[in-house]
Amino acid sequence: MYIDSITVKGGTYQKGVLQVEQGSQIELMIKASEGVGQIEGVAMRDGQPAAAAMVLAMPQDWSHGNYIPRDQPDSDGTFTLSSVPPGRYKVVAIEDGRGLAYANPDVIQPYLEKAALVTVTGTKRNVKLQVEVLPRY
Repeated sequence: MYIDSITVKGGTYQKGVLQVEQGSQIELMIKASEGVGQIEGVAMRDGQPAAAAMVLAMPQDWSHGNYIPRDQPDSDGTFTLSSVPPGRYKVVAIEDGRGLAYANPDVIQPYLEKAALVTVTGTKRNVKLQVEVLPRY
């Protein structure tokens, strides 16, 4: 299951963050739905499988919250992003992504320029990625 929608009265909800003023009363409605999908694939660098990368599926619609599916490819370059809510994603493999503030739009944007666009509909999707290597910000 995944969070299909969040409705808030008495506060604001945006990109997975709920803001409530002190002393306010809020009404929060969370709708859960079934039908998560999966993105599988292989990360490649210079024509060879790349294990030392971070694979991310960046949501194009943040209504499901701030969940960013991620994985590190196995030694054969294969990866699996599980429990992905339906929607459109930019899927990217980043070399040495440790410590990268990938949830920050200013930091991740340069990596997404060559990302694969994937639509998840509650089924399994396959994608082949080229590992992106950019200077750190």
